[in-house]
Parts: sequence; structure tokens; C-alpha cells
Amino acid sequence: MNKTVAITLGKANIKLNKMANNILAPYELTYTQFKVIRFLYRNPPFSVRQVDIEDHFALTNPSVTGILKNLECKGLIERKINPDDERSKIIGLTQKAYGMQDELAMVRKQLEELVTSVLTPEEQAQLIELLCRIADL
Repeated sequence: MNKTVAITLGKANIKLNKMANNILAPYELTYTQFKVIRFLYRNPPFSVRQVDIEDHFALTNPSVTGILKNLECKGLIERKINPDDERSKIIGLTQKAYGMQDELAMVRKQLEELVTSVLTPEEQAQLIELLCRIADL
């Protein structure tokens, strides 16, 4: 059976999303919402614009709008008018989200260990290098 990189990579991504969504179910978060929250943790409060999230994750404007709307409804983010540009908003995490930070860091570690459990440390490093090359196309 001939396997292609594109199909195998797609299958791996689907499996990762399923595993992550299962692990995140108790937090009522999707994997995509989780990734956005982690991105916000890594940036200063209220320094991120929607377009920054779109660019970082290569997502469309409508997709990010929906993700942010859901996170706002869950009380995890809030949006404020950008003081540098009144036409845009900046996004920040709420105290509720910061209260989950340690737990979500453990979830990230658990997911990483689950995904890489079949790989040696050398294989993990090689995989990261190869995936980065593909992502930079």
C-alpha cells in the first residue's frame, strides 16, 4: 500500500485533534480554543489583535471570529478597543482563564507525551524539524 505524505499528515492531524478534544472535554474547550488560549498566555495582556491569531494559526477571519465569540461566551477572553487603532480590538484573557493556566499547562504536557510516546527523543527532534520545513513552504 502506497502512503503519501499529505494523506498521512492529514490522518495524524485528525488523530491529534480527536485525542486533544477528548482530553479537553472536561474543560469544555476544543483543541483550537485551547491553542488560542495558549497563544494568549504567551503574549502580554491585551496586546493581541484578531489578525495576529489569524496569521499565527493560518486561520480565516470568520473562523477566528467564531472561536473568539465562543471563548468570550465562556468567560475566558474579553475584547477591548485597540488604543492604537479604534477600528480594531485587542484580546485579553480573563481571571477565569488565568485561573486555568496551570491545569491547561498540564493538559498540554499530557497531550505532548501522548502524541510522542511512540517516538524516541531523536525521532521527536527530527519530526519537529521536518514539520517545520513543511510549515515554512
